[in-house]
Amino acid sequence: MASDLPATATATATAEISAQAAQVLRRVALDEELKARVPQDPVLGPLVRKVAGRYVAGETLTDALDHAKRIRGTGHRTTVDYMGESCRAPQRATEATEVFLDAAGLLAPGCSLSLDLSRIGLVVDEELAPANATRIAHATAETNREMIISAEGSDRPDSVLALHRSLCRRFDHVGVTIQARLHRTSDDLQQLLALPGRIRLVKGSARTVPSPVPPADQWRCPVPRQPLRQQLQVALEAVRTLVGTQPRSAAHADGESKARRNPAPRPPTPPA
Repeated sequence: MASDLPATATATATAEISAQAAQVLRRVALDEELKARVPQDPVLGPLVRKVAGRYVAGETLTDALDHAKRIRGTGHRTTVDYMGESCRAPQRATEATEVFLDAAGLLAPGCSLSLDLSRIGLVVDEELAPANATRIAHATAETNREMIISAEGSDRPDSVLALHRSLCRRFDHVGVTIQARLHRTSDDLQQLLALPGRIRLVKGSARTVPSPVPPADQWRCPVPRQPLRQQLQVALEAVRTLVGTQPRSAAHADGESKARRNPAPRPPTPPA
């Protein structure tokens, strides 16, 4: 029994570090301003890129296509996404749309195209995102590629699902992503099952509150009392340490598809 204690203690410490890292990184994922600032930080920026490099296929469309081709060669399905969300400038939204149009024509057969609607204008005005999404839907339909709309913050499901329904009236290859962490998902799912297109279910990073709502000090996310920059640095270093000894996996640009190596089989336990 004594020999099991160090391993148990190590597993507990690892779980605690993982939980703390996930907590801090989730805070960043839900804060648009932080997401814009962190990559530019001289200390945190390199750490972010090292951690993300495990899941991001590359800096260019060519990089993503090369990774997708290698993944498909192993028998896995792939989805390519041009990372980014909450674009506030119409010109940038249009430029992003052009990248998705290029991808639609260059993706290998059977490879899906995934995108955030806020990347192509959802938060700019009511007309830009539908227009750009329709262009992408036409391009993917012409090249026989699946188009998947990604999930976004918990304040956007109504606008995301409304645009998805609009596209489904004209196209049958447009899927959508919903988050299991949202209480509304079970109702949304019933409506989505009546529409064409694939439904992608993800855990999601949205922070939800149980019902009935307990006192605020009971459900508020506990964050260590350190400067945020220090919290993020600790979290990113923890993530890099935890994944550093695992086999590196190729992934598409939003980190959804991963080629995992099967662990070696354990030798049989000798009889006592």
